[in-house]
Amino acid sequence: LSKLVTIEMGSLMRLSEKAYELLDSVRELVNFYKIPLENILIMYDDYDLPLGALRIRAKGSAGTHNGMRDIVEKLGTTEFARARIGIKPKQEIMGIMDYVLSERGREARELMEPALEGAAKAAEAFVRGESFDEICRLFSRNVSCGKDD
Repeated sequence: LSKLVTIEMGSLMRLSEKAYELLDSVRELVNFYKIPLENILIMYDDYDLPLGALRIRAKGSAGTHNGMRDIVEKLGTTEFARARIGIKPKQEIMGIMDYVLSERGREARELMEPALEGAAKAAEAFVRGESFDEICRLFSRNVSCGKDD
């Protein structure tokens, strides 16, 4: 590994001018550093997965996640890895947008902790160049492990 580039996007549900600039930065970084798609890992929270789940895929659709849709649009492909961290509560307690933007309570944070730790370990393994199938097998949590969504 000669270079590691990371971008923290923050909440794309609050798409401001700065967030759009960051999305443009994804494409610009990929082009500038000539980053092969197989060296990209996008990590994000996903309301479509149960709270505490971690789904790792080599490629796939953006699903209903608007931030991922924007990244797919900017990159012009779905052929890059992603790690989705589930945030959907067992019972719907408020509207999706309000929930996604709200602070999590202690119980929710405790349920998410293993997924967040797994995502961090998966990212480390990804950077080391370990087999993606093995990363998926070892770190996906509470969901099936497959190649696409």
